[in-house]
Amino acid sequence: MPSPAQERRKKLAYGMDLWRDLIRAKEPSGVCPRCRQRKWQECAHGFTQGAYPAMRLDVDNGIPLCRPCHRRVDSDHEAKFSLWTHYVGKSQYERLRLRAISRSKMDLGLTIMYLERLKEETL
Repeated sequence: MPSPAQERRKKLAYGMDLWRDLIRAKEPSGVCPRCRQRKWQECAHGFTQGAYPAMRLDVDNGIPLCRPCHRRVDSDHEAKFSLWTHYVGKSQYERLRLRAISRSKMDLGLTIMYLERLKEETL
């Protein structure tokens, strides 16, 4: 019988798969929205999942990027801020920022249910 920690890791991995599918659906063209030159291969978080674990499955906190653009925005705060405010809009970015600094918790089960429903509606 798996431990509670193993069950949580399994649920989180499933949630991340759902999240990636929804992020990929944001750019059906397959082209990186930052450089518009290469195909995107990765799903980037605006607010990193390490520092803000409760936001790791927030669909508004993700964008598909090519590997060079992902590395660029992860290493340059101004580039990341500029990209995110352009991509999601200033008011949505502010909502994400306020949620990040609130350090709110995530109910993994409810979040997965929401992502499953969103995926059914989107894809």
